[in-house]
Amino acid sequence: MLHFGSVSLTPGKARSATVFAARHAHRAGVLVSFDPNYREKIWNDRAQAEQWVRMVLPLVDILKLSQEELPLAAGTEDLEEGSRRLEEGGISLVLVTLGAEGVFCRWNGQGFHVPGVSVAVADTNGAGDTFLGAVLARLCARGEHPLEGLEEGELRDILTFANRAAALTCSRSGAIPAMPTWEELQ
Repeated sequence: MLHFGSVSLTPGKARSATVFAARHAHRAGVLVSFDPNYREKIWNDRAQAEQWVRMVLPLVDILKLSQEELPLAAGTEDLEEGSRRLEEGGISLVLVTLGAEGVFCRWNGQGFHVPGVSVAVADTNGAGDTFLGAVLARLCARGEHPLEGLEEGELRDILTFANRAAALTCSRSGAIPAMPTWEELQ
């Protein structure tokens, strides 16, 4: 599996290396995961970010984005329509995080919602990274072809697990230090 974010798509050598790696992985049949993680301050303007995000989407199998980032990738704020457009563009698994409300998922032509986990919030930094890290860890545990044979029930279980992980991160301060261990989530 190859995972990358849009920070590595900003101008410079990191951009060309990231696009090269994503193209190579895609051609080799390696699962490619992408989290736009849009941060206004690292781009010259939103149009530039949109251009680069959309350019790499044909290389992506798993896309995790926030509700605010959906228009950047899909051109709409509508969860059903935006995720459908992304799936039609070749993305197998589309995950749109909704903060405390959980996640909207599109998988195998179906869109569905998995509710979030209620916690007393100390700090939301790192929640999206924790969520996606938990999803990818559980998918990797499925073996060499993690999306192959994945049923909706198992995917819902993975997303519930990831929502718990993100909630636990939010219940503590400090982003990376707040991320739970595998043992805490079992």
